[in-house]
Amino acid sequence: MSGDALLQHCQALRDDPEFRRWDTSEYIPLSAIAAPPDLPWVAVLSQIDDAPPAEEAVAAVRKALARGDRRLVGVLGPPFSGQTSAMRRLAWQLAERPALGAPIFVDLVRYAAQPAGGRRLCRTISEAARAYVSALADEVDDLLAGAPPQGAPALADAQIVFILDGLDSVQRQLRDDLARELLSLVGDPRLAAQRFVLSCRRESLPPAIAPRARLLLLQYLSGREVLRYLRARRGSPAQANTRFGQILDAQLLDLAALPPLLANILSRLEDRHSGALTRNQLLQDNLDAQLADLPAYLQRGDVARQSLIALSWEMSWQPDEALDINRVFAILGEIRRERSYNLEDLYEQLCAAGVLHDVDRRQATFQRPGQRAYCAALALIQRESLPDALDDLLPQCAVVERQDRWEPVLISLAGMVADYTPLMPISQAARATNNGLYMVLLARCLQALPRGMFEQLSPRERGALLDACAAWADPAREPSGVRRAQIADALGCLPDAVSVRALLRLACERIRPAIARRLDYEYTSVRLSAALGLRNLMLFRPPTKPAGVALWTNVAPPTVAALRAWVAAGDGDEASIRLIAQGPGTPIEARIIALFALADMAADGHDLLFLMRQIIAPPPPGRPDDWEALIRTAADALTLCDASKVAALIGHLLRRPPHLRDEAVAQLIYIAGRVRASDPATLAWLAAQLMSHADPQIRATALRSLAWIVGGEPALTLAGAPLAPALLAAARALGRAPLGELAPPPPLGPIPPLDREADDPGVVYLRRTALECLRWLPGDADFAGLAAEAESWPIELRRALSRSAALRG
Repeated sequence: MSGDALLQHCQALRDDPEFRRWDTSEYIPLSAIAAPPDLPWVAVLSQIDDAPPAEEAVAAVRKALARGDRRLVGVLGPPFSGQTSAMRRLAWQLAERPALGAPIFVDLVRYAAQPAGGRRLCRTISEAARAYVSALADEVDDLLAGAPPQGAPALADAQIVFILDGLDSVQRQLRDDLARELLSLVGDPRLAAQRFVLSCRRESLPPAIAPRARLLLLQYLSGREVLRYLRARRGSPAQANTRFGQILDAQLLDLAALPPLLANILSRLEDRHSGALTRNQLLQDNLDAQLADLPAYLQRGDVARQSLIALSWEMSWQPDEALDINRVFAILGEIRRERSYNLEDLYEQLCAAGVLHDVDRRQATFQRPGQRAYCAALALIQRESLPDALDDLLPQCAVVERQDRWEPVLISLAGMVADYTPLMPISQAARATNNGLYMVLLARCLQALPRGMFEQLSPRERGALLDACAAWADPAREPSGVRRAQIADALGCLPDAVSVRALLRLACERIRPAIARRLDYEYTSVRLSAALGLRNLMLFRPPTKPAGVALWTNVAPPTVAALRAWVAAGDGDEASIRLIAQGPGTPIEARIIALFALADMAADGHDLLFLMRQIIAPPPPGRPDDWEALIRTAADALTLCDASKVAALIGHLLRRPPHLRDEAVAQLIYIAGRVRASDPATLAWLAAQLMSHADPQIRATALRSLAWIVGGEPALTLAGAPLAPALLAAARALGRAPLGELAPPPPLGPIPPLDREADDPGVVYLRRTALECLRWLPGDADFAGLAAEAESWPIELRRALSRSAALRG
């Protein structure tokens, strides 16, 4: 590469503490999902069991940059997700090997300070390049502007990654100009070697950017990721388990999902002089610390806090988080009354303290997720009659969009109350309306009760509340797998024998109605939530402690042993997990738990191979139900492992496909799709199952896996022909009428007819799956044409079609 100034810049960035710190344990790894091209990111996040596998965010960005098919990578994250720390870590890593892509980190907060005009973004980038080496600014400006009169730019041969961080900090009316200039740079053939990374909140991405960028969707931390971080940070698994148990015991796991709050929680827990930590104390102290930065005259009479409480209450009744600025000042004026402070000054100070966020001088919102909800909960506490206030707002929670606004408020309220009685109307509303949204809300509120209050309830009261939640986790009561998984997550933080029984049932039993009136295991996401919840309960309420004895009294000893080995894994107990998993005399429940445990702790290829062998090995003699349970569990468990390693293992296996029974074929197809295995051998094998297998359910599974894979990589080919158009044609044809012989274009061959009746459950399942696959496949699915034919279709097929059309936007 050329450019001494660029090399000096990279070395200075590596030495800068503001970047170097993110290569230490201060950095909390985030996960990201790659959004398939042309599919709205909202659709991706709403499909839990269909979504692409998550991977570490910085690694995902580097992988996207290395692909080369898109010169712009968009990193979209929810508020307070640690996005900037990930972008700084990316810059620090890239600076180590600048020949492969030298980073220039650009804080877009400086964009508005540049003179208006067509090169405003270029000037912002040049200013950022000046941070360490002033000469680099002119060289970067020459590069972005094109060759100067005297010859080629000094950086003409360099590869640079421009990291544009924080589009949210740019005023909304300026973002379209920034987007136009950015897309002009991305499309400039003179800059073909350069790459751009743009980070912002999901809702802040200009519409023009999405079609030109490879989008990565950051996620908040899962409980599993929190524990993994603690184990990496603490070194000793036992110490990490202790710290994680403290988080669970204090009911802080949902707050720990936000990396900055997790860092705060750990700092508090590690402070020997800090008292017992509760969620209410944590939220209160965070707000107090922000308000302490205000001038003294704004702290008198608690005016700032009361202003925020009033604003949060008003915002909670709005359709979105932002409130019109005129209404903001009207509310601030109502709180001020006869005091003499300036409202503009109060507003500016609250924004400067990081509590409020000004949106283009037109609207205002709270900066931190959860702070609006916390302040609104304080407003609820201050109401004359809390029961009457709850009666007014609970009907709002019957609708998904409104529940999203009020659920965090009621969860914060649960962390403040002196007893659980305010939660009873939620349980009553669930029973009266038969609406599972209320039961998810109840489970999460129980999870947020202050330390010890949950276990201080009488066994009768606690059992009644948990029985209600557990009953709604049953597929016969709650049709939404997403909500069943949410209830399982909450039960995994509620130490009681009812929780243990419910989670074991979700993880280990066939309870979900499936095709032809048979029962199947729960969806993967529900089973994993249940299994990880059992691990959580064993971790902070083991039978070796008095508080945990009652939880495990009626659980089979082999299952308890499997869970204890899971918690102890990392201290050399992985071998005992394998022994439990493969013991032919061990009860199936314990073997299922052991497979989940092994996948959660999988450290190397031996663990992956062990799990894969559960699927591909010949069935042992006798007990076919146990064999089916194990291969299904192994497939579900493998989704916890590194997707790229599982995909590589599948690709190696399918170079010489083994002879497998249909049950194993179905699970191998499923896991190949879940990890997006896209090597030629896997694609050819999946296509063969789609074209030639006699079982319509296996054809459906193969089509779905291929749709998942091709949806993420539309340019994939098979036998030299593009696969996406052929799959789209096959999905349309199978969705319409799969009984006759079908002839999709190459590389797919003829699909022979099914020897089934049109109303056969397997045929209907194949049609429904094909219609669902249309949401993932690129190209024109002609939803309008299909809708015109669908009037005579069964209702479940019409629903599948309309759902796919809606998700495609």
